[in-house]
Amino acid sequence: NDVTGTVGQNEIPALIKRWSGQYPLTGGDSAMTLLRCSGWGSAPTTKAPSDLPVAPVVLNTSDDPVNGGRGAKELNATLLRAGVTPISVAWEGLGYSTLANSTCAAQLVKDYLGRTPVTGPTERSCPA
Repeated sequence: NDVTGTVGQNEIPALIKRWSGQYPLTGGDSAMTLLRCSGWGSAPTTKAPSDLPVAPVVLNTSDDPVNGGRGAKELNATLLRAGVTPISVAWEGLGYSTLANSTCAAQLVKDYLGRTPVTGPTERSCPA
């Protein structure tokens, strides 16, 4: 919808009445659909972590149809504030889930979950 602010649930009955008169075919339904936008509760935003005990592994795919290709870049600022440098793995393949589609990334995650810490470059790339 094109409202500039959220519509409270208490405002919907008046909108149904007014819009039904102005727009007999769609007004009532349009007013009711505004309830989809106002039915969710909100909570205060969570504070970013100040430290992490282990550097995380971030898997990223530039052509991911589900998450897009900016996931790793969006996390970098938060992780840097937490004082860790993630191990970023880029996979240039097409599709969702770097882990499921790249044996290279899967091997890195296996090593990461092993007993010894992963060493080496913090930015890596796996072939498509």
